[in-house]
Amino acid sequence: MKDVSRRGFLAGAMASGALAAAALSGCSPSTSGSSSTEQAAEETSSLVSDGYYVREDLNALSMAPEGEVAYEDGAISDDEVVEEIECDLLIFGAGPAGLSAAASASENGLNVVLLEKGAAISAHATQLGNYNSRFLTEADHAIDPTEVIYAARIASQYRCNEEIWRTYIERSGEATEWLEDTIIKGELGEVIPGEPERIVDGLRWSGSYIMWGGGAAGYTEAYNMVQDFCLSNGVDLRFETPGVQLIQDENGAIVGGYGKSADGYIKITASKGVLLATGSYEYNPEMMEKCVRPRDRMAWAWCNPATTDTGDGHLMGLAVGAGMDDYPHPVMVDNSGAKDGSFYSVALFPTMRVNDAGKRFTNIGIPFNFLANSIQYQRGGHDFCLMDGKMHETAAALLGPAVAAFDIDEVCEKFVNSSVECQTIAELAEAIGCDEATLQDTIDEWNAACEAGEDVKFQTPKDYLIKLDTPPYYAMEESGAFLATVGGLTVNEHSEVLDRNGNPIPGLYASGNVSGSMFYDTYPHQISGVSTGRCLTFGYILGRRLAGVE
Repeated sequence: MKDVSRRGFLAGAMASGALAAAALSGCSPSTSGSSSTEQAAEETSSLVSDGYYVREDLNALSMAPEGEVAYEDGAISDDEVVEEIECDLLIFGAGPAGLSAAASASENGLNVVLLEKGAAISAHATQLGNYNSRFLTEADHAIDPTEVIYAARIASQYRCNEEIWRTYIERSGEATEWLEDTIIKGELGEVIPGEPERIVDGLRWSGSYIMWGGGAAGYTEAYNMVQDFCLSNGVDLRFETPGVQLIQDENGAIVGGYGKSADGYIKITASKGVLLATGSYEYNPEMMEKCVRPRDRMAWAWCNPATTDTGDGHLMGLAVGAGMDDYPHPVMVDNSGAKDGSFYSVALFPTMRVNDAGKRFTNIGIPFNFLANSIQYQRGGHDFCLMDGKMHETAAALLGPAVAAFDIDEVCEKFVNSSVECQTIAELAEAIGCDEATLQDTIDEWNAACEAGEDVKFQTPKDYLIKLDTPPYYAMEESGAFLATVGGLTVNEHSEVLDRNGNPIPGLYASGNVSGSMFYDTYPHQISGVSTGRCLTFGYILGRRLAGVE
């Protein structure tokens, strides 16, 4: 049989599909039409990228910059080793997952070595997800665990390991109280509970998280305190020393790994095993092209400042026989990505939006991931976020109780800096490139819905219906703000990495964004804070389990 490339096969299949469509419509292909069919097949082929079909050229958007992959597949000889260490637990990655595990394990007497690729810890978030901690129950935010399981099933389209979700839901409150009571001890001020649950487009959007004052700054400071706690417990923490390879014995068990410092290779033997906590892989273009669909991997803003996230843990796991989530992998993407690369301006909030045609296209009150999906589904993978001269008042009204976590002046300034300012709707239409009458009709329709207190067309929640009627007007061209990939190595509820047959690989664990088995198609923002919450929860549990406390 003649060899056929995947690209060629898919292009041929699309051409065949065109012929089938002609037959179904009652039209027979003619000789004169054959050339146009061939041309269509060629055009289709040009839109196929690594096996993924896209309906249009998305080159106006961008891939993330390339980071340096630390994983090495070549054998490392003893002659290349400059230092040997023995410990109980070896952890690759000093982000929230690795630090939480190191803190828990060291608190319970284990000797821990923690290697970090970057020059400092990497802890970037605002909310810490959890269920039914006292900080939430005392604020009247208790949530029925069964409802969360339902939400997780739907969010993953039933393609998940429910035991992982169940463990997270049942233990995250305990882990959160441990973090605050044992490590933070009130030094970050009052714990701020999440917002009450709300229903949007039939989705339960839960306020299942806590924050500390300052939002993102509070979260980072919390993990600075976790780092200090680890050091006080004797954790051997080394920066600019990435994990590069796992050590597997003749029986298939993981018994240690290699790190690499400026001086050379470090061989670490770990009697309790190795935890991969190396994060995501958005700064590895080869993995992104292979594992993520084009419309999801293209954006204007890249939120993760840790360009060290290049999939090293994924690659190390695969090298020893680990399984991984099926492609395409889900990603965590928010709205608010501006063309200049900025993000998290007022555009993060549920403000009015239009597409290239000057028309509204979705309920702007939906969770961030769904709004980003809707924006990236539009022609060109973008839209225009609109605001007017009462921007500060609108932003404060849209935030409601969450206003304390934001600097209104800052988010408004960022939006203005990324926008085109216009004095009239005619100028606004020109800036967008759409028909003036169409845009005027859209804005009139929106303002009428605001006056009526009901968006009949898209069901935007009443609290977000704020008129666009005060010059100057602003239009920010917007696409996705990419946070992280969230597809990873298959694991179970004990954080054990599973092989391709679903069996645990002895001595190998994964936590955080290098771990999989929870999400499918998209990251579920309506289950608030699960990305950060799972890092803490499973790190906390693993440290206790390996120490024999549970």
